[in-house]
Amino acid sequence: MNWEKWEPDARDILIDRVRRGKLSPEEAEAEAAKQGFGPLATAPDPLEFDPEQMPWWSLPMALAWIAWRNTKSVRDHCAEYRENWFHWVPGSWNVPTSDGTSFERIDGYELKSLRHSTTVRLAFVEAYLVSSRSLPVTTQMTVSKAEKQLFAALAAGRIVAIAKDATGNVVDIPQREWPYLQLFEEQERDVLKRDALDREAAFSEIKLPRDDLKKVWEEYLIEPYMIEPMTRAGTAGYAPFCSAVHWIMTEAGKKVQHLEDSQLWKASVERLLPLMSTGEVQIIGTPSSGGAPKVIEPQIFAGILVSEPMRDSFEMITGDKPWISCIPYVDEEHWNNDFNDQLYLHRSGPASWTHLQVKKSDVLREVIFEQLKASIYETGAPGRPTSMHLVREEFRARYGRGESAASITQEANALAEWLRKAHPRAVAVTPKTIKNQLSGEFRMRSPKPKKKI
Repeated sequence: MNWEKWEPDARDILIDRVRRGKLSPEEAEAEAAKQGFGPLATAPDPLEFDPEQMPWWSLPMALAWIAWRNTKSVRDHCAEYRENWFHWVPGSWNVPTSDGTSFERIDGYELKSLRHSTTVRLAFVEAYLVSSRSLPVTTQMTVSKAEKQLFAALAAGRIVAIAKDATGNVVDIPQREWPYLQLFEEQERDVLKRDALDREAAFSEIKLPRDDLKKVWEEYLIEPYMIEPMTRAGTAGYAPFCSAVHWIMTEAGKKVQHLEDSQLWKASVERLLPLMSTGEVQIIGTPSSGGAPKVIEPQIFAGILVSEPMRDSFEMITGDKPWISCIPYVDEEHWNNDFNDQLYLHRSGPASWTHLQVKKSDVLREVIFEQLKASIYETGAPGRPTSMHLVREEFRARYGRGESAASITQEANALAEWLRKAHPRAVAVTPKTIKNQLSGEFRMRSPKPKKKI
């Protein structure tokens, strides 16, 4: 056999100098960038390790999902993802000197991949997140509780895990085995044994089906039906208060957001409340005495407290300040009953107002998102920007509400004034243009005169 002589390249030399303490990681990274082969410490592309594309999840990935309920946390504990994440780790070791006749103790850094996650290490991660107040906003339970729930589901047969048995064959772990199995860590891997003194693990390399995990422990997202009153065609009418806040959170349904993201909920509420308190966004509700919905005085909402959906706090309920109790919109049937937003003006007693709704056209006019600013008033067709698509929608909505004017001239004037008030940022359209564009449709929708007999 012919042995080839190995020659270290520039990258190897830099890494070795950091290990021997002759360079700091920062100096090595700067030099690597200068020579054109940096960075040395690298994080993998998250898109290449998408848990949603992995049909089987490891035990740490499954527990991360149950406890923290978000894809990022699951990815962070994927073995392949961690193997491709290299970072600098401090250490001390003996280095041979004087042609190997003596050794010198040095301090340096080694470039290593992240260690594999295990159930035990997952608990350490959780402790750090708690101490640093950086637990995910989607957190549902502790890792310990997640482990108990997972093992209970496996023992009940709600989920079937696969693993390698003692002979190395891939098998389903029988439901009847789970009451007798215990979890241990060996060689940085989770294994299952029937007894702590067993020399070999009964099962190793445990995998769980992603789809079954997500069915048992659902992800709480803002669903399209929750913002449907805001996303349905047209600008007319009113939308439930909670639906409007969720619409803001998702940036008009363009982003996927977690239902329990407290920080985003608070930011979205703070964006809407000032507009309500100054009357720029009208809000109506049903008074406790009953009857038709009425406009609520805007100053009531200046500095008012707003609960997170279905999470009325004890401080709000027992406090002296007015507050709004929120419930996610499901559908008209639920909303017409007790599943609606309610305004409490007094500490005791029922809500002063129920079925809180904001004027849809006001919200659409006042709340504009960055990525929508350039496109909301564009039809997508080539040519000059126009707002006629908005005018046409309102024209048809007015017809549906029975508010159409008697003549096309009156209707065009009314629509031009509506566009000016409802969409001040839109390209203005003159009554003459509206008249020319809609005259044919106006004649078709107008009742035909009866013939004289």
